Amino acid sequence: FGNVHAAFADNGTVAFVSGNDLAIGRLGWVDRQGNGDVFDMQERTYGVFDVFPNNDQRFAIQVADVKDYVLIWDVNSGGQDLSEKGNLIYPVWSPDGTQLATASRPPGSDKIKVLLYDVDTWMPQEVAQSDSLISLDSWSKPDSISFTRAGDVFQVGILNPTYSTKESPWLLPTDNNPEFMYALSALSPNADWIAYSTNKGTGQYQVWIQQVNGGGRRQISRGSGLEPVWCR
Repeated sequence: FGNVHAAFADNGTVAFVSGNDLAIGRLGWVDRQGNGDVFDMQERTYGVFDVFPNNDQRFAIQVADVKDYVLIWDVNSGGQDLSEKGNLIYPVWSPDGTQLATASRPPGSDKIKVLLYDVDTWMPQEVAQSDSLISLDSWSKPDSISFTRAGDVFQVGILNPTYSTKESPWLLPTDNNPEFMYALSALSPNADWIAYSTNKGTGQYQVWIQQVNGGGRRQISRGSGLEPVWCR
C-alpha cells in the first residue's frame, strides 16, 4: 500500500520506520507537538513492530532477512535478537507486557503457527495454526488478538490465545467474499469493537468499525483510510 510503518504508545508518542516496503533504515519517533528524531540504532530492513505497553522506549520489531526474526530493542540498553527462535513475524505485546505473540512459519511447513513467548523465559507456546498467512495486528485484552488472514480471501478476525481445545480460536466477523479485501485490523481497548480497512462498497480502501459480534458495522473514513488506531 506504500504506507508508513508506525506504532503508538499510550501517552501519544508515535514511533515509525521511514522509507518504503523493504527499505533499509532506522526507527524514529514524533510526538503530538511535531517534535521527533531518529533513534541511534543499526540500519536494517525493519518491518512491522509494536511498542511495549506504557513504555515508549522499548519495541518488538520484525526484521527481514533470509529468515525473518524479531528484535527486542530498548532505547537505553540496545537489542535482544530472537533469531534463534525461528522464522518469526508480526510481533504484538500483551496488554500487560508479560507476553509477546508472533506468527511463525517453520522451515519446510505450509502451516503458520501463532506462538506466545513469556518475557522472562522466552519459551514459546503454540496457541493456534493457520493454513494461510496471518498477521497479528493488535492485542487489547488477554483473550483478544486481532489478525488479518491472507489467501484467496483476505479476512480479519479475533484470536483467543487462552481458548480450550474444545473451542475454535478464530472469530471472523467479516464476510468471506473474494471480491473484497479486509485487512489491517485494530481492536478497541475493551475489545468490544474491531476496526479495519476494506474496499467493500466503494472499491477504495476505507476504515470501517463493527462490534466483534458483527453488529453496528459502519464506515468511518470518507476520502480513504488504512491502518486504524484506537485512542486509549
